[in-house]
Amino acid sequence: MKKPLFSALVALAIFAAVILLTGKHVPTNPLDTGSASQVTHGHRNMEEVTLPKTDPGENRRIANEKYDELYSKIAAGMTPETRDLIWRAGQRRTVSLYKDVFDSLNLDLETANQAMEIILEREKKKLEAAFQGYEDGYTKGSKKHAETSQMESYLAEAQLRKLLGDRRYEDLAKAEVGHKARVATEAQKIVRKLNND
Repeated sequence: MKKPLFSALVALAIFAAVILLTGKHVPTNPLDTGSASQVTHGHRNMEEVTLPKTDPGENRRIANEKYDELYSKIAAGMTPETRDLIWRAGQRRTVSLYKDVFDSLNLDLETANQAMEIILEREKKKLEAAFQGYEDGYTKGSKKHAETSQMESYLAEAQLRKLLGDRRYEDLAKAEVGHKARVATEAQKIVRKLNND
């Protein structure tokens, strides 16, 4: 596989995984329009324009078909090697991030290792669910992925709260939110750069 194509697939997969892991979805009906009220342009008022109404169900069906097509393309590029590459890259970042957080929480080595095991297991299961979501397609896979991801998050939260206590867990959760936002921003930059090249 050519390097630019491979890089594009990896960046797209990471970006899609971030979107899926954070639970953000693209609106499914951007074309639903109604009556536009009067629009002021310069000093003139334009007459009210009535745009044709479109069927929201039809728009949703078309959007879902396009997302299914995109997911199919991503799944086709998800070889075991690509999946492993994405997991290892995420794992390195995760360990790096949490080392600093664990230091700030003054965790002893044993507690930090136990917490890291819980976090890595959660992230691995969420990523596996994301990969399965690509294979299942957007229409079926995104809902299933969201449910699996939420379940894994709740399970890990319960385990981490028990291990760390509520105060330390809340500090950890704040750090995770900031980390996810940074990763999403970086993934968007990569995709924009690839689109401009």
